[in-house]
Amino acid sequence: MIDKKLCDRMKEVRLTLSKDDSGKPLSITDFAKKIAISRSAVSEVELYRREPSKNVIKKILEIYGVNIIEESTRSEKDTMQVQVLAYQLNDLKAENEFLRKENERLRQENTRLFLESRKPAENATLPAGEILQNKPENGLWLKTAEDKKRYDP
Repeated sequence: MIDKKLCDRMKEVRLTLSKDDSGKPLSITDFAKKIAISRSAVSEVELYRREPSKNVIKKILEIYGVNIIEESTRSEKDTMQVQVLAYQLNDLKAENEFLRKENERLRQENTRLFLESRKPAENATLPAGEILQNKPENGLWLKTAEDKKRYDP
């Protein structure tokens, strides 16, 4: 006899924990690819025609950190807690992405400010051999060959 709760739990993992780049649940095909089984195997589990194999259960545990055997015996309250944690995880992922982009923006701004601070003052002279060009490149002055290597796009 097929354990319908186990089958439901696998479907629940696909619908609540598996998200594509836009935040939507993975399709059966994409979920099957992610856990390395056929699309038909996922469909058969979701239609209660067969139970997930031990390898599938293990793969879901590895990827999502959820043991669907234990989860299938939990109460609805526990299931709701898992869903809340999944949403919190998605929020943290979004925050992490925002912070990564902000960090990159600040790094670029820091580089720009550093290069601007290296601009020579008007009528300033530098020691011979230090000047690569006597005109700005991309609005910034590069004084030394080392600057040229480091900051030339």
